[in-house]
Formats: sequence, C-alpha cells, structure tokens
Amino acid sequence: DYIFGGWWTAPGGAGLQITAATPVTATANHTLYALWSAIGPGVPASFLCPEMGEALTTVGAFTGYFYTERAFGDRSTMAVRGTLALTVSSLNGKLTAKTVTQAASTTFRATVWTTQQQDGTYRAILQSRGGEVLDLYVRQDRIFGILAGGKLGDEILQLEGARNRFDNTKDLASQTALNGYRGYYTVSLPVDEALSLGAARNMPEGSGYLTLTIGNKGSVKIAGVLADGTRFTQASSLVLFNGCGPEVCVPFFVPLNSRRGWTGGLFWITPGSLTVVTEPALGWLVRWENLGSGPDGFSTLLATVGGFYDTTPSLAAHYLFSAVTNDVSYVYAGGTTNSQADALPTDINVTVSGTRMTMTRGTQPVLVNGVYDYSAENSSGATLSFTSRTGIFKGNFNLYYDYTEDAKLRHKTVRVPYVGVLTLVRDTAFSTEPAGQGYYLVPDNNPIFKTLHLKRSFMIELDAGL
Repeated sequence: DYIFGGWWTAPGGAGLQITAATPVTATANHTLYALWSAIGPGVPASFLCPEMGEALTTVGAFTGYFYTERAFGDRSTMAVRGTLALTVSSLNGKLTAKTVTQAASTTFRATVWTTQQQDGTYRAILQSRGGEVLDLYVRQDRIFGILAGGKLGDEILQLEGARNRFDNTKDLASQTALNGYRGYYTVSLPVDEALSLGAARNMPEGSGYLTLTIGNKGSVKIAGVLADGTRFTQASSLVLFNGCGPEVCVPFFVPLNSRRGWTGGLFWITPGSLTVVTEPALGWLVRWENLGSGPDGFSTLLATVGGFYDTTPSLAAHYLFSAVTNDVSYVYAGGTTNSQADALPTDINVTVSGTRMTMTRGTQPVLVNGVYDYSAENSSGATLSFTSRTGIFKGNFNLYYDYTEDAKLRHKTVRVPYVGVLTLVRDTAFSTEPAGQGYYLVPDNNPIFKTLHLKRSFMIELDAGL
C-alpha cells in the first residue's frame, strides 16, 4: 500500500536523491533512506504491484514502462515517460533492451549479468553511447529499475514491467486469457484539466481519441489523434502482473513535435467488461505536453472513456449531434465578432439504419429584413460520415460571422472540420458521457498570433437520442 520514491541522503525525501548515475564521493560507510508514500486505504495499488515472484529460471520477452512524478501547475501527477521492450536470450545475461523516451530511442545490450543477488534477482547496469544508464533488475515474471543520465538530463525514471506471458503460444492458460482480450477497442480522451503555457492561452477543449487492437502474443497496436489534429501510432504489449488481480495494462508513450512534446499513460483493461481506464484516484491520467512555438504551448491531463468495440455494432435508433460553443473571435478591419451561436449545430437529428447514420440535411441561412435567419435545424450545413467498422465519425460544418463594415452587412462563412469516435462500452464512472466524443478546429485570425497559424479545439458530441 505504498509507492517507492527512490533513495535519498536524508529521511522523508530530504537531501539529495541517489540513483545509479550519481557519483559516490563518500569515503566511509553512509546511510541512504527510502522514500515511501502511502497510497491510502481502499485504493488499489495495481499500477505498482508488490508481488516479486520467483527468481529467474527461463529466458523470454518482457514489457515495461518508465514513470515519474511530475509537476502539473501547483501539484504533481504520475506520468508515464517511456516504454521498454526487453529480450533475455540467455540465463547468463545475454539481453537486448530497447527504450523509447522523449529524449531518444536507445538500444542497450549485455552478454553477462553485472551481479546476481542472494534472493535470485539478476542485475544488469548498462550504459548507452549517449550516456544514459539503465539499472535493470530481472526476476522470473517481473522487471524493475531506473533509467537516468545522458539526454534525460536531470530526469530520473523509475521502471516497472513484467514478462510477456502471452508470448508463449504453447501456454494454454495464457492463450485462453489472451482470447478474452483480443479485438478492437475505442477510447475517447476528453480534457480533464488544461494549463496554458503562453500568451496565446491555447488550451484544447475538444476530445481526441485512440484505438487499440489486441492480437497474437498480446501485441497491441495503438493509433489515434489528439484534439489539435496531431496523429500518432505506437506498438505495445499487454502486461499482466502477478499478484495484481485479473486486469492487464497497456503502457502508452509517444514522443511528439520532433520530441519537443509527448503523450503517455497506462491503460488498464478489465476482463469481462473489457472497459479501458486509468487510475485518476492515484494521480494517473493520460498526459499530453505540447510546447508549441512558445506562446501557444499547453499541458493537459486527459480522461479515458471507452472499451471494447464490436466492429458490427448495435447502434441506438438515432443520435443527436452537437458542437460546444467556442469563444474564438473573428477579426476584421473595424473590430471583432463571434460566430452566430444560434447557427451552431445543436441536437441535429441523426437517424440510424443498420450501421448507417444519416444526418438531417443542411439548410442555407436566409436573409430576412436585413438579418440572417438560422432557425432551421441544420443551418450550419453540417455533414456526417460514419465508418461502422472503426467507430470513427467525421464531417464539416459552417461557422457564420455577421458584422457591419462600411455601412454594409457582412456575412462571413468559415468551414470547420470535426472528427470523433463512438465508445459504446465504458466504465460506469463515465456512463453519462455521450456515446461519441471528438473535436472541431476553429482558425484564429488574430494578427497578434498570425505566425502561429492557430486552430483552437472544441468539443463535439454524438449522443443517443431520447
């Protein structure tokens, strides 16, 4: 029921933190202090399991993730900061470890173990050409350790991981368990909290999404798009910890923006219900860092809403499509104006026939007595395209800006794109969330931020009609 926070030179996390990369200058015996943080009663510690298991007796493949506690505003959260794929090919210590962090993708190799401890734990201390040091401990079904130094700078990353028990196709028990997870999953990533890092006050409000495809040997293909349109992919593996209950986890980490940004998290999949969650009670959410060009940078925490998706889904009889109001002003020579709120898509009917969705046809706004009438159900001209096999829906709609310039009524139309995903299975904590969530992008033509080419992100929803 405690989280290990590293070794320190004084009690309670005081003094200096000591890692495998720290030079030791003391010439006499000295004491280091472990930092332990209580998780609290009734809260599962599933992300960091206390079960050490047996000593290493067989070779094989392992999957791990690097994490650290990282500041977010005036508090801190747990953050996945990288992934590790380890292959132990000889009990003598021949191994290959491939790490992916924001700083670099690095391969470590060894031919023999550095040490073997009395409890049967094997240890390998490895250093890359770039100066990164991987201090790795290996047991039969678990790995742990620290990554530090080199391009990581002052950041010290903790490692947790486990043997890929699904890699052995002759193990009937593991293959039976794997069959319970195979398939395709959809997950929306609505913003839980966002912080602007610059003068542009650029904080996404829409929801990105990702998909997980679980296949042979516990392989996981991750593909998605963040709420600013940034696309990403990653290959991962299911991780099943001994002594941690039936859930499996999927480590997720992707460097972004030429490694100036990143996104990552730790997804847990519950057998039976096949919901995908993180552990926000313990400070674990999906984190998305985007430094942008400086003024438009932001830091966000994302919730996780989703689960298994049947590629021939049972849809509701009909849905309602809506876009959340945005506050992006349109700048013209004589001033600024906001888009017409009564033209924004609100509860536009979407009928369903089998797995096909059809939105109410768009209607052009009409000029009546010098004022445009937006009272039609779909005066925004919204369109909808839905792919039942993937659960992804997308389209476009119009934003209208009406203003007077040179004594004339101006009627500006801006066509904006949107995209989202259906999450028909989700954890009960998100049972009231819309069936589908996504984002639309509004261009900001404020001349102050012209060089940034800003497109601000806002929420769209596809909700089951009553």
